[in-house]
Amino acid sequence: MRVPRYDRVMIEDLRAKVFRDRINRDGWLVEKLDEDGGYECVEVFAGPNARQRALDYARHRFGEFDEISTWPETRHSLRWGRLSRLLG
Repeated sequence: MRVPRYDRVMIEDLRAKVFRDRINRDGWLVEKLDEDGGYECVEVFAGPNARQRALDYARHRFGEFDEISTWPETRHSLRWGRLSRLLG
């Protein structure tokens, strides 16, 4: 059996990913790459329970997925989040 070789995409990159939006902290995304490195699926969730809805969607659509952290929750980021909402 011949194992396909992906020059641009690692095999673990083909799993769906669920992560917090890098620009809008209240948003969550589900993203899945295809074998050519393009996007097979990108879904955006916002509003109440956005994270849970993104997880439910990924579980239903893909079965297996990775939830990845893009925003480390540090005291500094939490403080900036509160400040930006006050200034916002």
